[in-house]
Amino acid sequence: MAQLSWHEVKATLQKIWGYDDFRSPQGEIVQTLLAQRDAFIIMPTGGGKSICFQLPALLQTGLTLVVSPLVALMENQVKELLERGIPDALLLSGCMPDGRFLPIESGNGLRLAPM
Repeated sequence: MAQLSWHEVKATLQKIWGYDDFRSPQGEIVQTLLAQRDAFIIMPTGGGKSICFQLPALLQTGLTLVVSPLVALMENQVKELLERGIPDALLLSGCMPDGRFLPIESGNGLRLAPM
C-alpha cells in the first residue's frame, strides 16, 4: 500500500466522522497503527478509542479484527459504521440451544456461517 499523507488521513477523519482534527492522543495512535507498529492503548471511557482502530482499518487493505468484552459497545459501533456505508460485522460468542454457533449476518454482504 502506498504511504498516505497526514492530510489524507485527516480528510478521511473529516469525511466519515465529521471531525477536523484528532483529540489527544488519537493522532499519535493512528500514526503508530498506520506504520504497522504494535500498540498497547489504554484510554478512558469516552476517550475516542474507536476512531483509533477504525480509521487505520479503513485506510489499509485486509481484515481488522477487534476483540472486546463490551457487547453493547460493539453492537453500537457496527450499527454506526453500517449507517455510514462501511462494511462491518459482529461475531458474538453466543450459541444456539443445540450448541451450534449463531451465524453472522451484517446486512452488507459479510457472512460467517457455522460449520
